Amino acid sequence: MILNGEWQEKLFEETAASVRLDPAAFSELALAPFNDLFRDHAHESPTAFLCSARADYAAALLERGAKPSVAAASAGFKNVSEFQRHFVARTGLTPGDYANLRESGEFDIPLPEGYRPEEVLRFFGRDPAGVSEHVEGQCVTKCTLIDGRPAVVRFQLGPGVARCTTDAPNAFAAHRIAVRMLGLDAAAEEFERGFGEDELLGAIIRRQRGLRIPLTPAPWEALAWAICGQQISVKAAVALRRELITAAGTLHASGLRTHPEPGQVAALDEATLRCLKFSRSKAEYMVAAARAVASGEVPLDSMRTFSAVRAARMLKAIRGVGEWTVQYTFLRGLAFTDCLPTGDVGLARGLEAVCGDRPDAKRIGVLMSRYAPFRSYATYHVWSSLKGVGESCGSKHHMAPPGRR
Repeated sequence: MILNGEWQEKLFEETAASVRLDPAAFSELALAPFNDLFRDHAHESPTAFLCSARADYAAALLERGAKPSVAAASAGFKNVSEFQRHFVARTGLTPGDYANLRESGEFDIPLPEGYRPEEVLRFFGRDPAGVSEHVEGQCVTKCTLIDGRPAVVRFQLGPGVARCTTDAPNAFAAHRIAVRMLGLDAAAEEFERGFGEDELLGAIIRRQRGLRIPLTPAPWEALAWAICGQQISVKAAVALRRELITAAGTLHASGLRTHPEPGQVAALDEATLRCLKFSRSKAEYMVAAARAVASGEVPLDSMRTFSAVRAARMLKAIRGVGEWTVQYTFLRGLAFTDCLPTGDVGLARGLEAVCGDRPDAKRIGVLMSRYAPFRSYATYHVWSSLKGVGESCGSKHHMAPPGRR
């Protein structure tokens, strides 16, 4: 029987929820018939999803004080070596080191072989006058809300390790933020193995081995940045973002401010944003997005558990959020691995360098189809080959036309 779209979304979400609730009850073999469903709605294979669910389940048990052996068995891992391998791939730490996070505000995260720090330093250092994050040398300092209170997460990037410190009482939450910001995702290695010899992008991938996609500490920050960047240069977008954070972010003792939460932005009116040099439409879109997220109408923090198709539909229901903004939020805020902003100028320019002519959106879709379900990594490799140009150019396109929603 051919299922319609809504039934596919429902089937995926119910199946995924069951796996997360009790991953030990499922096997790779049992989920194999759902391969296409998971690739379409989770951007990953059922096997990859199950491994992540088991690691997350075990991590939650370790946070509550369970012994590693108990956590491994409860999560459904077959043996200790399998548990260690998948847990490290998911968290960057061994189960024992993860359990010890409760005892200290300092922890080291081993980095994968060949890890490239350039992208992390470039992304979080894009605003030299930043009021929420600061990059100095190989050190990144980020102010963010953890358990409702402003805290600082800092990591020093060295050969093979990120040395992290935080003043947050909840070191587990600080660790999760550090892992996101460092872009530690095992799928990046799978992409490199699969496409390192690719005819189109192989040379770029080989030259940039070790590349990861740095994520924002929370999905809302990615959505807000995407709205700031619609139809303007990255320099102008950085300035708008700085004004927004200064006006609504929570001050930390360090002098840095948190990126404002959706509720903090929703409390602003459009006139206030206009005084911060937002255009009339951009102010309208930012407030609309903040209110939709803060009210729960668009539960952004939970969207990684949704079908990607439904999540995209919900985001597009926000006035001013179009396809590019959705794809950017998916890629940078929700860690979906198969995002493709086909109308992105930076992506078009990067592909022009390897194709000889600049492809339009339709042809980009055709050229990049070969990289599914890893088109996020293919896109990011192209962006990075332009030394950051792609992100600034991409932010100019695919905004929803006024009045469309």
